[in-house]
Amino acid sequence: MSGTNTQARELRFIFVQMLFALAIAEIARKAYPLLAIWLLNGAGFTVVLPGLSHLFLALIVVGSSWVGWANSRASAKQRWSVDRTLSGPFVVLLADVILVVLYFLLISQAENPDSAGNMARPNALDEALVLTIIFCGYVVCML
Repeated sequence: MSGTNTQARELRFIFVQMLFALAIAEIARKAYPLLAIWLLNGAGFTVVLPGLSHLFLALIVVGSSWVGWANSRASAKQRWSVDRTLSGPFVVLLADVILVVLYFLLISQAENPDSAGNMARPNALDEALVLTIIFCGYVVCML
C-alpha cells in the first residue's frame, strides 16, 4: 500500500471529522445568545426553552450520528480511499458531507432572538421536516 493512498484515506477521515466538529461548534454558537438572555438578562426559562430544546435535539442527532459514523465501515481508515471522482468512495464521501450539511440546516433553524432581543415563535414543523430528510438519508446510505 502506497503512502499516497494512506494519506488520502487520512485526509478524508479528518475532513468529515472536522465537519462534525464544526456542527457542534455551531450548536454552541447558537446556544450562547439564548443562555445570555436567560442568565444575564433575567428572562424566564420558558422564553428560551424552545430554542434550547431545539439545540439539545440537534446535539443528540449530531453526537449520535458522529458515534455511528466513527464506528461504520464508511469511516474506516483502511478502506474507502478517495483518489478520484465518480467512484464508490467519492459517493460515500458526498453522502457523509450531505448528511452533515443537513445537520447544519437543523441547527440553523433553532429559535434565536432577533437584534431587539425578541424570541421567534416556536415551530416544530421545520425541525420535523429536516429530521425526516435526515432519517431518509440514513436509510438511503444503508442500502
